[in-house]
Amino acid sequence: MADERAVIRTAIYGSCVSRDTFEYLDQDRFTLVRYIARQSLISAFSPPSPVPAEWLERLDSPFQRRMLADDFASSLPTFLQEHGNDIDLLLWDLTDERLGVYELPDGRYVTRSVEGIQCGVDERLGEEARSVPLGSPEHLRLWGAALNALTVLVADLPRRPQVLVVAPPWAEHDSEGNPAPSSFGLHAEQANVAYEPYVDAARRLGTVLTMDDHLTETSADHPWGIAPFHYAKAVYARLARQIETTRLHR
Repeated sequence: MADERAVIRTAIYGSCVSRDTFEYLDQDRFTLVRYIARQSLISAFSPPSPVPAEWLERLDSPFQRRMLADDFASSLPTFLQEHGNDIDLLLWDLTDERLGVYELPDGRYVTRSVEGIQCGVDERLGEEARSVPLGSPEHLRLWGAALNALTVLVADLPRRPQVLVVAPPWAEHDSEGNPAPSSFGLHAEQANVAYEPYVDAARRLGTVLTMDDHLTETSADHPWGIAPFHYAKAVYARLARQIETTRLHR
């Protein structure tokens, strides 16, 4: 059993789903050391690609610029190789896989992300690159190969961190019972079906934390706006309890 008094050094690889959940953890026991977002697992294990400076300059937020640069740099493996022994817990969610990836003309892959769409990168890549959508046989094959690489990398760390896969279903309704909006045309019902094989495969690497569909709901009061993966506070609190329980009873 883990020492309840020890500070749990935590890294997040995923989206606001894990990041927002982290705020509901006991902040005296969990400390966040790194947050890697907007980076598909396929992109993470693709060779790095240069990102033009003018693309980064179009983004207002330093966080957005860093995430776009990290995606093109395929930063996840490097972080784990250099700092994996210094973390106790890796929280991983698959939400940022939702828009798929682009295959560049040279065969490398980058994530199709909200940041890319906002700054015009998506439009530019759409002219030069080929889209590989979530749930397609090709995406599943590429993602499975990347998962194998991640599994080997984590297993080879001298001090292997615990991996928890944060995988609540997308919410089909809000806290008032109204239907949740789609995200870039993807509805909750479609997303939950599309994500099933990915979540099942991820069980090879870590413990999956989820809940029944009827327990998830989105909220119009969410700081990032309403979306099927922007949950009501009760959902984050439930996920946080699962994380704390799983961590203490490993």
